Amino acid sequence: KTTGSQLSFGLSLLAYQLKFDEDRVILRDADDDFWITAREPIFIPDADFGIYYSAPDFFIGFSVDQLMESIIKFGPTSYDQYKTERNYYLFGGYDFSLNNKFSLSPSALLKIAQNGALIVETENFNQESEIIYGDVDLKQIEFKRRTNSSYRDTLNRFRHDFQEVIFQLDETKEYSFSKKFDSTPFVPKVNVLSDFEKIAALQENALIKRIKHVRADSLVIGVSGGLDSTLALLIAIRCYDNLAIDRKKIIAVTMPGLHTSKITKKNALSLMDNLGVTVLDIDINKHVKEHFELIGHDGKTEDITYENTQARIRTSILMNLANKNNGIVLGTGDLSELALGWCTYNGDQMSMYGINAGIPKTLVKFMIYNYAINKFNEDVKNTLFSILDTPITPELTSDQKTEDTIGKYTVNDFIINRVLRYGEVEERIIWLLQIVFDLTLEESEKYTRNFFKRFYSQQFKRQALPDSPKILDISVSPRGDLRLPSDISYRK
Repeated sequence: KTTGSQLSFGLSLLAYQLKFDEDRVILRDADDDFWITAREPIFIPDADFGIYYSAPDFFIGFSVDQLMESIIKFGPTSYDQYKTERNYYLFGGYDFSLNNKFSLSPSALLKIAQNGALIVETENFNQESEIIYGDVDLKQIEFKRRTNSSYRDTLNRFRHDFQEVIFQLDETKEYSFSKKFDSTPFVPKVNVLSDFEKIAALQENALIKRIKHVRADSLVIGVSGGLDSTLALLIAIRCYDNLAIDRKKIIAVTMPGLHTSKITKKNALSLMDNLGVTVLDIDINKHVKEHFELIGHDGKTEDITYENTQARIRTSILMNLANKNNGIVLGTGDLSELALGWCTYNGDQMSMYGINAGIPKTLVKFMIYNYAINKFNEDVKNTLFSILDTPITPELTSDQKTEDTIGKYTVNDFIINRVLRYGEVEERIIWLLQIVFDLTLEESEKYTRNFFKRFYSQQFKRQALPDSPKILDISVSPRGDLRLPSDISYRK
């Protein structure tokens, strides 16, 4: 402490004890492994720190809480856990002397938040008068209130006296956002490596749990040289390494067909060889042609029978190999394909565990890229980059490109995000697509109509999905987030 000035430090040590209120928990299965462990009290140490300097005419301070970023772990597995995040605070002010008896220390903080998420706040130590602006989505708030059971329970349990202020907002299509809209909402932008590790841990630990539960001796995966099967194989490798099981117990099968390209087959074989798994190269051309002859198809007309025959033969081979090797077939289809119905019913739609069903296509690419640069050697890395650069295609017909038929996955994932997370209607999505992706009205309408038509008409495929882990706050599981009748109609 000096004349008129003072520097202070503070450190606090604290602890939390958390426990579920068993009287308020409704269990579907009282013997669930998660509940048996999670019902035990949890002890969490933590600390806060702060520093403060005051002078005769100004003050400044800095503090941080939840310094230890403690792990809050519920249940027996590492993916049932949360982490407290550090919060940093910087503050300060200036004293204006009014006379010998009084001084004025002005201070103000303005924030705009929506559903608990900070949208915008004032700058630190701004000497000018300031007005802040932010985009608040009222429809999103309404949707969250409709679907959030905790919100409804709170309203029913507690009395809230709100002051209502009635105002009118004029709707206009000329509205401009104060911040750029995120065109890839599923792809992490800030804590990239941390988010990658978290998603990887969720998928890897979910698969470990399933392997142990069914006592599988092997994993059977169809590897096409495309994105989804690549991610499934990488997850399988990480699981077996974690369990200290020989990678040769992973049976990776590439099944070149009538339209398999040289680059995809090369990438598939290179990836499997470099990862050290058991490699099976099974040419299905003869099998497919014999099946065409059996059902009376000319084998030339590239119709839906032509495509689905190849997909179902591949699935049949994988299923039988799994039976032969006392294993399970690891499904590869992702959330985007399932939302759009871009899969063959009882073909690639079916497996014994759908490891990618909770991951949208844009996030699949993100995961493969980060696996490449953070987890694998140079040979695997180069193959993964080649796979990322290859156009997305099921290779079931001549010169087939997925995005030529269903549109770009970037746009479709944006729509999926808006529909499943925020309950958006078509008119708003059409308007948003024009702003976010600079599409014409006609292009936006085509994307939106195509999505909703496919989304509703393909529910029958999702009704028969195998088990899969939920990774994000949304999913298309018929046993969880998305409960729709199979014969729901779409009319527009």
